[in-house]
Amino acid sequence: MDTPSLLDAIRIAKENERISVESYANAAKKIDTLGRVIFEQLSEFEKFHYAKLTELEKSLEKTG
Repeated sequence: MDTPSLLDAIRIAKENERISVESYANAAKKIDTLGRVIFEQLSEFEKFHYAKLTELEKSLEKTG
C-alpha cells in the first residue's frame, strides 16, 4: 500500500475546503439574514484556508 505524501494530504484538504466553501455559500442562499451573514463568513473563512493550502502546495512543489 502506498503511503500518501504531504502533497497528497494537502490536495485532499484543499478539496475538503472547496466543498465547504460551496456548502456554506449554498446554505447562505437558503436562510434568513443573520444565518446568511454567518454562512457567508464561514465560506470566506474556508476560502482563506484554501488559499493558504494552495500557497503551501506550490511551495512544496517548487522546493521538492
